[in-house]
This record gives sequence, structure tokens and C-alpha cells, in this order.
Amino acid sequence: MEPQNVESILGVIEEGVHGSESVFGVLKAIDQFQQDPSILEDRLPEFIATLVDGFFTSASEYQHRCSQVFYTFAKVCGIKKVMNHLSTDIFLLPKILEKLKDSGDWQDSFLLLAWLKMILMSPFKLENDSQIYEMTGKFKVSQALHPLVSAVHAELFAKNIKLFHLSLSNGLLDLYTVNYTLKAILRQGQVHERRAVLDLPALNKLTSFCIDSADSTNEVKLRLTFKILPKLCKLHAAHGNWEVIEDIASWLLGSFNVPFTELRFQLAHNFVKIMQLFMTLDSDSAFSLIESIVYDARDTLSSNPTNTIDEDTLHTQLLVIAESSRIELLSPELLKLIAANIIPITIKFQQTKINKISGHQVRDATNFVCWSFARNCDIASESENLFLNSLMCSLLDRDLLIRRSSAAALQEILGRFGNTLLKREDVMRVIELPNKNLETSYLQSVPRLLKIFKGTNSKYSNALLDWLLDYNILQNNDLHIVKLTCGLIRILLEKQGPSYLPEYFWNHISESASLVLKGGDVLKKCCFTYLATEAQLLENDIVKKCCSEWLPTLLAIINPRSPNLSERFKTLCVLKLLHYYANENKDFSHFDDHTLDVLFQIVRHRSLLDDDYEEVKMSFVSLVSIVSSKKGDTELTGVVHGFQQRFEALVRQNNPLCCAGLAYIDPDQFVETFQEFCPHMDCEARREVVSGISDRLSGITAPKKLPILTAVVALLDDYTVTDRGDVGSLVRNRVVELIEKHRDIFMQTDPSLKSIVCSKLLRIAAEPNEKLRQKSFQVLAQGHDFDHSGCHDSAILNFYQKFYEDQDTEFWAGFMFSAGAIHSTDQLIRTSIDNFLIFYEGLPKLRKLNLLNYLVRILPSSSEIEAWQTSKEHKNSMGCQKKDLVKQALTSITFWRRVLESGMDVDPAFNAMGAYAKFYNLHLTKKFAALTIAVIRLMPYIAISFTRRTPQEDRKFANVILKRLKSLACRKTNSSKLTQIQSMSFEGMAIIYLAFEDGEKAIELEGASRKDPQSLLDFEESI
Repeated sequence: MEPQNVESILGVIEEGVHGSESVFGVLKAIDQFQQDPSILEDRLPEFIATLVDGFFTSASEYQHRCSQVFYTFAKVCGIKKVMNHLSTDIFLLPKILEKLKDSGDWQDSFLLLAWLKMILMSPFKLENDSQIYEMTGKFKVSQALHPLVSAVHAELFAKNIKLFHLSLSNGLLDLYTVNYTLKAILRQGQVHERRAVLDLPALNKLTSFCIDSADSTNEVKLRLTFKILPKLCKLHAAHGNWEVIEDIASWLLGSFNVPFTELRFQLAHNFVKIMQLFMTLDSDSAFSLIESIVYDARDTLSSNPTNTIDEDTLHTQLLVIAESSRIELLSPELLKLIAANIIPITIKFQQTKINKISGHQVRDATNFVCWSFARNCDIASESENLFLNSLMCSLLDRDLLIRRSSAAALQEILGRFGNTLLKREDVMRVIELPNKNLETSYLQSVPRLLKIFKGTNSKYSNALLDWLLDYNILQNNDLHIVKLTCGLIRILLEKQGPSYLPEYFWNHISESASLVLKGGDVLKKCCFTYLATEAQLLENDIVKKCCSEWLPTLLAIINPRSPNLSERFKTLCVLKLLHYYANENKDFSHFDDHTLDVLFQIVRHRSLLDDDYEEVKMSFVSLVSIVSSKKGDTELTGVVHGFQQRFEALVRQNNPLCCAGLAYIDPDQFVETFQEFCPHMDCEARREVVSGISDRLSGITAPKKLPILTAVVALLDDYTVTDRGDVGSLVRNRVVELIEKHRDIFMQTDPSLKSIVCSKLLRIAAEPNEKLRQKSFQVLAQGHDFDHSGCHDSAILNFYQKFYEDQDTEFWAGFMFSAGAIHSTDQLIRTSIDNFLIFYEGLPKLRKLNLLNYLVRILPSSSEIEAWQTSKEHKNSMGCQKKDLVKQALTSITFWRRVLESGMDVDPAFNAMGAYAKFYNLHLTKKFAALTIAVIRLMPYIAISFTRRTPQEDRKFANVILKRLKSLACRKTNSSKLTQIQSMSFEGMAIIYLAFEDGEKAIELEGASRKDPQSLLDFEESI
């Protein structure tokens, strides 16, 4: 929030507490501080005092307003902070009680109960405390008021303990009241006073009540119970009743698996409070209890599979360990055990539940343990272990919050032991390693860390490599981390070479290959396989041998149909391994019929929506390219034929991977094959073919490019429309992206191709599809060094005039399609028409005439419309659906009406009668009523705008159109109401009369239109 905004909002609140601002405005202003109430808290004394000043003498409406504002303050800042600023004048008590009796609104009661609580904190004994108790008890039914009522009752009980005993014996207490009451009792401080408040039987009864009231499924009751139990323990300690304290501690131990995260923090904190109390009498028992928690955590981690461990219990145990270090409850032996046997496991803790990976709370708690140890314990002997674990987690954990908490622990460790762990200059380098972005952390920070470690201690670099290989790749359930780590190792080897990584790493790789690939964990094998193929580790003989032996098993057990992420990952590993054998090893021995069946099952069940689609595609299309290149190899005839047969079958089914792979077949065969398949493809499939060409085009030799480019450019005419709309735009968009990526190839390969490309891009740049028109114009502007900023329509018209005015392009077809669009916003239409008129007015006289003639010429004729209507196929040479000719005619007519309606000047030399004849013929076209109506709406503007050399000629031309409009208006219909054609005809005639200032004719027409349209037959329409 900006400082000026803060002052403005505080000003609104200030006016509001004085009553001069609407209550809604005040509440809205207060709510804006919910994210950071600290600014508001500084002004609370002033605001609350002003708000309630004169409260009891004000009208009830104003009092309710005050209550609303007070409640909103309490909601934002907390009731404790807000009610502290209420007056504690004891003489207000009768007024508050009187108002409470008649209070009907819960917000009014909220303010009054808070005020009552503050007054009862005054050191006065009350004679009417029982009446206050009974009167306020009725408000407990409200969930919002219950805590305040309990706070009021607690103050009454603290002053009158008999009243508390009476409520306890009558079973009228609740956990809220018990918590507030014990808090008030403990404020009295002295041990003998605590004993006097509650005798042992009453205390035992209260303890049983609290524990029995706890409900493991009710978060509120559990929270209150956890708050109450440490207070009860203090009272039991005053009586020397240590057995009950042990029982309470045991009960809390049994609640470690509480399912609410925040409560586990509270439970751990309060449990350690009790242990701290226990230490004053029997420190050995306290140490023993904490020791049992540590050993239980260690045994659980060492003897159970990770997915069977109770995550909630483990989380609480770690929180208790962290809290215990604060009060020196952990012996050096326990510290060593935790550092060696618990932290290295829990800092990597993960559980997989269906497709969800959990465990981040355990890892976060582990970071809390490391941080707490560094601050509170002597960990000099364990500092290296804690340093390495915190460092790795701060850079490599998937969760940003975990990386941050681990970085906090790392800073504490380095702050105390940095000079014993690293060189002084390296301490700051390590602390400053960026970790906010996961990819940056892996691809930048880890290489920098390796560089630091290479110059200091090989033990550290080995620990990092162990974490990357043993945990990130071979144990991690998060496949994104697996891929990221494999990518990191690949980059390290590509940039630095194999010698960059120590011999320790290569020995570890060989050992892991033997152990992992001969083990029974399929996913772990796949993770290692992914590493081997991604980082080119298959050059290692042991790795190659193990993967070769493992591939047949993998092919037999994978399920290509499964949507499960781990199964998808396995299929990706199959593709990568097959690609390696075909590409690097030139080994096709694995490519039997079964392998090909599995391969194409994988391809069949992959979708564009898959997260790893691009990675799968790159492996598969490379396979297509390799197999296609083996077409003449007699030894591989069976493999090539089997592959091609399955491949083409999936192309016919519009499989996206196979369509992308089509671009990777032999370039000499591509055009013919593509022309064969393209007419049967849907637009998504064509788009994938273009994507494939885009990826491969640079690698195709120059002589073979032109036929491919020519075929692709034809796809710019794909205007396929389905129930999903203009799906052809998917293809056009991808082709424009292809041209943008390889602009030099398209513009320099062949002059004729360049001309066609620019013409089509100009058309698309003028069409209504916003993103596509911008992208097309950007490609054109870059090629001509033209500034295309500002209004698009103005820029594209200037661009056309500067570079293409004398060339035959498709520009005006696109512009008319856009400016004449039926379904568009008024703003877009107005902008297009206005910019056209500005452009038109700036042309010389001859240019204007030529442009008008051209715009009429490109208008589809009635014979073309009829031919379109009778034709069954409206596709180009590539089988793409052409632009709808009827829609093109409709938008062109609408464009003409809009520019003429806007007052465009038409040169007298323009062949008005010829243009009218073309429009006239269009309105006679059968089966297209929309065309007829569009032309009728245009006719009056033709009569007005197509002026001749003399007024007589103008009137003669107008009379021709009036005669036609009259004929249309007089048509017989079966309806008693005017048809749309009749209405438009009457309207057109009226427009002409008004334009020629023949008011009498207009009045006469209006009278005739109110009668039967047939009566218009006697109407003399001429002017």
C-alpha cells in the first residue's frame, strides 16, 4: 500500500469514527488493513476513544453504527488489542448492563461484552456478580460472542471463586471459560494462593473435564485443551500432584498425531512447557521422556517404509525436539543421534499418496530443528553434518518455503561455525547463492557451489553429488526434480566435460547402475535410465550393459494407456532409450514387432495436454527421422516397413505426435506425403505438422526447401470453421510463427514465394483476429524496417501505401473483412472506418478512383456465390477450407455501407451504375436472406453518395434505387406485420427523401407505410 493511499484511508477512518463518513465507507477502509494491521494499531487509542465517546447518550442508530465499526476494528486488529482502549470507568457498569438487557443485534452485544470484560478487570468486588453471570450466559449461543462471554465469566470467577466452584459442580463450564479463568487465577502468582483457589478434588475434576472435552476431530476444542493443560499442570505442581502431570504428559504424547498443522505447533510448545515444569522436580524423568520421543522417531524412520510412517506424529516429534533444545533438554548424545540418524532422513522426507506428494511439513520441521540447534545447543561436533543438510535443502528442495526455512538454518550455522567449515570468503558466497527460483537454483547456484567446493573440500562436493544422485534422482518421488537434476548433470558434462566431475562421481554411477538396474524398484530403474539417456552416460560400458538388459523387461511391464504420472514417465524413458540405441548406437536389434507395438501404443495415448509432451515429441520425431533415413537399408527393411505402416495409420487418425513426425521424413517425400494426408487432417494435426517443420527447417538443404515452403504457405488460407469457431486460426497462427522464426529463409529462397507470403501476411494483418493480425504485421514490419507502434489500422494502411500500393495483394480483402465484420465492438468498427477514411482522403484523385474500382472488383459476384452454393467442396490444394464466400460478400457489403454512411466522398467519374448492378445482382441471390438485407441497407447510401455530374443525373440515379425499394416494400406476404425486408425498404426510401430534402415525400411515405403495403403501389416514389 502506497504511503499516500495509507494517509487517505486513515483520513476516511478518522472521519468515520467522528460520524461524518458513511458506515460502509469506514468498514471498507478498515478492511484494507487486513494484510498489515500494524499501521492501524498505532492509531487505535485515538480511534476507539473517539468512536465510543458519548456512546450511551447517542441514539440507537448511532450506537449500532459504533458497534459495526468496533467489530471491524476487532476483526482486523484482534479483539485483545482493540478492547484495551475502552474506558475502564466502573461507573459505566450499570449503563452497560442496562444496554445488554435490551441488546438485540449481535454486533451491539459484541461491543458491550468487550467493554464489560475490561471494566470487570478493575480491582473491585461486585455484589451483583451472580446476576451478571446469569444475564451474560444467554449470549453463549452465539459463536461470535462465546469467547467474550467466557472472558467475562472468567473475570467474575477470579473475584468470586465460589461462583466458579458452583459452575464446576453444576457442569456449566466450557473450555473457553476454563482457559480464561485459569489464566486469571495464575496471574495471582503465589503458590499458596493457587492452592487456595482450587482444592485437589476440584482440580482433578476440572482436569478430567478438560481431557474428556477434547475431541480429535474438533480443532477449536483441541486448541483450547492444549492451552489449558499447561495451566492445570502449574496448579497441580502447587499441590505437588506430579502423578497427574505425568498423566497429562502421557495424554499429550498420545495426541501427537493430531491432524491439524497449527495445533501440532501448539501441542509441541505446550508439551515442552510441561517438561520444563517437570524438570523442577524430577529432571531425570523429563530427560527420559524426551529421550523416548527421539528414539521412537529414530526407530520409526529406520524400520518402516516411508509411505507407512504417520507424518503428523513425526512432524510433532520434530517440533518437540526443536522446542526441547531451547530449554536444554537434549543431552550431547541425543544431539549426536538426531544429527546422524534423524535429520539426514527427515530433511528429505516424502510420501506419495495417489498422485500427491506430501512431506513438506516434516522437512520444514527438520529445518526448525537445525535452526534451533544452531541457536541453543553446542553442536560444534555436528556442525558439518547440519551444514551440509541445510545447504543442500536450501538449494534443491522443490518447495520455496522449505528452501527459505533451510536457508535461515544455514545462516545460523554459518554465523556460528562458518570459519571452521569454509574459508571466510566462501561463507558469504554460499549464503548469497540465489534460491528463490527453482531452475535458477539448480542451473546456476549448484554449478557455482561445485566450483567453491572444488577449491576447498572434496568431501563437500562428494556430499552434493551424493544428494543429487542418491536422493534427487533415485529416491525422489517428484519427477520434476528428477528431470531437473538430470538436466543439471547433462549441462555440467556438456559445458565442462566429463573430467569436470570427480572420479568419485563416475565410480558412483557404475555402482548405482549395477545396484539399481538389478533391483526390483521399477520407478528407480526408470529414473536412472532417464539420467543415463539425458546426460549421455550410456557410453559407460556398465551403464550400457545394464540398460540393454533392462529394456525388454521395461517394454513388457509398462502401461501406455495409464494416465498415472509415474507410468507416463516410464513410457518417456522407453522412448529415450530407443532413441539412444537408434541414434547413438546404431543398434536396431531391439526394434522387433513387439517393441514397435509398444512404441506406437505410447504415441497413440499421448496428448498435447501432457506436461512432458514436448520432450516426448523430440524423442519420437528423432526416431522418425532416423528410421526414415534407413529406407534403403535392406537389413532393416522389416523394421522400416513396420514402423512406416504404424506411423501412417496414426497420421490418418490425426495423432499429434505422428503429425509432428511427418515433417521428419525424407524431405524429398514430404510434400507428396503431406498433400496426401493434409486434406484428411483436422486443424490441430496440421498445426503439429507445421510445428515439426519449424523445428526441422534449418537442417534441410536449400534445394529441398522451396516445395516444402510452398506447401506450408498454402496453409495460410485455412479458414476451417467448426462448432468450436475459427479453428483454422490455429493453423494460420502456427504458420505465421514459422515464418517469423525463419523469416530470412522465406524472404530469400525465391522472389515468387516472397511475394505470395507477403500478400497473405498483409491480408491476415488486416483481418479481425487480434493476436494473429498483430503477429503478422510484426513479421512484415521487421522485414521492411517499419515502425508498427500506435494504432494498428492506421499503421497497416500506411505500411500498405508505402510498400505495396502498386502490387496485387490480398490486403483489401482482409481489411474489408475486418472493417465490415458483423460481430465486432463499436470501438473496433469505428477505429477501422475512421482510419480508412483518413487514408482515403489523403489519396490523389486517380488513386481514389482506382481504389474504389478495386474494392468493387474484389466483391464476390452473384455468379460466384451461386457457384459456391452449388459446390460441395470449398477447399484449396492442401484440402484446407477456404474463407466463406457468402460471409466475405456480406462483410464487403457492410464495409461499403459503413464508409458511405460515414460520408466518404465518391468521385463522379466512378461507375456508380456498374457498382449498383453488382450489388443489385447480389441481393437477388436465393437462399441467402442476409445478403439481400445487407444490400437493401446499402441501397439508400448508394443513391446519396454516388453523385453524378448534374443534379438531374443524381435524381435519376436515385429514382432507379427508389423504384427497387418500393418494389421490395410492396411484396405480398402472409403476415399482417411488415417483414424485415419491407421495413428496411421503407427505411431506405425515407433516408433518400431526407437526403434530397424532399420532406413532403417523406411524410407521404410515412402515411402509406402505416397502411397495407399494397397501398404503396399508387405511391409516386420519384423525386
